[in-house]
Amino acid sequence: MVFTCSSSGANAYAALPTFTQPLNTLKLNFWRAMESTTQGELTVGYVTNLGDLAGSYVVVATIPSVSSTNGDTISVLFNDATVPATGNICFRWYKENTYYSCCIDDVNVTLCDSTAPVIPTAPTVATNAAESIMQTTATLKATITNPDNVNITAKGFQWKATTGGTYTQIAGSGTGNNFTADLTNLAPNTSYTFKAFITFNGTTIEGSEMTFTTLPEDTPEPCDAPTGLDTTAVANETISITWNANSNVNSWNIQYRPQNGSWTSATSATNSYTITGLTGNTVYEIQVQAVCADGQTSDWSASLFVTTKSVGINSWLDNSVSLYPNPAKEYVDIRVDGDLNVTMMEVFDVYGKLVNTVNVIDNPTRINVNGLADGMYFVRVTTEKGAVTKTFVKR
Repeated sequence: MVFTCSSSGANAYAALPTFTQPLNTLKLNFWRAMESTTQGELTVGYVTNLGDLAGSYVVVATIPSVSSTNGDTISVLFNDATVPATGNICFRWYKENTYYSCCIDDVNVTLCDSTAPVIPTAPTVATNAAESIMQTTATLKATITNPDNVNITAKGFQWKATTGGTYTQIAGSGTGNNFTADLTNLAPNTSYTFKAFITFNGTTIEGSEMTFTTLPEDTPEPCDAPTGLDTTAVANETISITWNANSNVNSWNIQYRPQNGSWTSATSATNSYTITGLTGNTVYEIQVQAVCADGQTSDWSASLFVTTKSVGINSWLDNSVSLYPNPAKEYVDIRVDGDLNVTMMEVFDVYGKLVNTVNVIDNPTRINVNGLADGMYFVRVTTEKGAVTKTFVKR
């Protein structure tokens, strides 16, 4: 039997005779060969009305496409719980382009046995948009859909210059259903075309083609805002900070201020700095900005809020109580050193409104702040030696 549809997007059906045994006890065996891995789809299922094949057809298995005249033998079980007892086994060939054919031979039907193989759903691959596109480099990306975990033996990309190029293959890497490949030594300001592919059971299928264009040669490298801003030491008059350094940065600008006060500026040739001349027991907001090699400046980093240490008679008490992490997302821990007896612990918002009274059992005491709105808060810890207020930022 040869399926050849007469027009693009048409379906052709072939139903087998009605058997005396129930449909849901049968196994179909057949040989098939195809002209293309992408042009056409063969499914096997059943119909419940021989007078309306298209209207009553239900898919049981999708047969992976191959491009081979040698063909192979397929077995499909119909003993799934969703298959009814009455009905007829049916082939369906859907052809996406005119005159691509599918050949069927050696059809036989037997009773099911528990060891018979069930044809898995063939995996597919989708080509995703390229990322990290620079003058001479780019990262290609793709996603595999593989519901039956078919063993994939190869994955990668074919790529070429869009105009006048020939495809070159590069292997993909990555775990799970996503994989990537990095292209190097590309030409600036040039369009490239690429498509993903996977290989399984001796069959290779491809994703759709996509294009990207490298940046012009004189395009400046992005100047990214610093990340990882944090403290290395905090005293009553000084705060030492550090942050992550990017390769294309010559120096950094620093700005700091008392909470809601005026900014003070500084510069640093390294990714660390010690701010001096501060006031004790005061909340400071700190930001850092990159100055890149081409003179560009980045956005300011996310703010870091730090409270300087207390001075005078209350310094010992203040230093005996610590709060972390800060900024906080889900919780803060309050640790009280020494033998101080905590009598009360309260959380206030920036307007002085009491938002939580904490039951102190453990040391450190964990306070859940996940439900608080983003902003600044104060924790007042009352001991028999006096009260200490700590500040944190909820993000």
